[in-house]
Amino acid sequence: KATKLSNKLSASDKVYEGTILFGVATDSQDLEGNVIEEKDTLSLNIDAVREVFASFQGEQQQIPPMYSAVKVNGKKLYDLAREGKVIEREPRDINIYEIEITDIALPKANFRVKCSKGTFIRTLCSDIGAKLQSCAVLADLKRIQSGEFSLDKACEVDDIKEWTQDDLRHALLGNVEF
Repeated sequence: KATKLSNKLSASDKVYEGTILFGVATDSQDLEGNVIEEKDTLSLNIDAVREVFASFQGEQQQIPPMYSAVKVNGKKLYDLAREGKVIEREPRDINIYEIEITDIALPKANFRVKCSKGTFIRTLCSDIGAKLQSCAVLADLKRIQSGEFSLDKACEVDDIKEWTQDDLRHALLGNVEF
């Protein structure tokens, strides 16, 4: 009965806080992957980084990364990537509603982004690095909001373990029945 919640949990806009690291590229676009490129970051300057970040605000298309759960012909891209395969992916429409640098000390910058569902923040970081004629990876990421759910309204797991089903339903939906 609770499957009605799935759209409420995943089909919404998201807000993230993260850290980008310039001068490194990996096959997964984050620090978990294998390094495939390194570039000197001495030519980067804070003003250029801020300008490029701001240029990503708005509607655009993004190509999903190979290390993602996106399915192509019934196979998840990350399964193909683990087999060493790279296939062509169709760009998807996304929207970056807000993007800002919250702190910068090159070669790293902390940022906050509000975006549509389906946006890959790893790819956003990689694209920012490329636009700066460098390379970049996602070094750290925290989802702080998904739709109406946010960390500042989060509950402790130990507290939730004590809840009844009615308590959980009320916390998620108010008085809506499922």
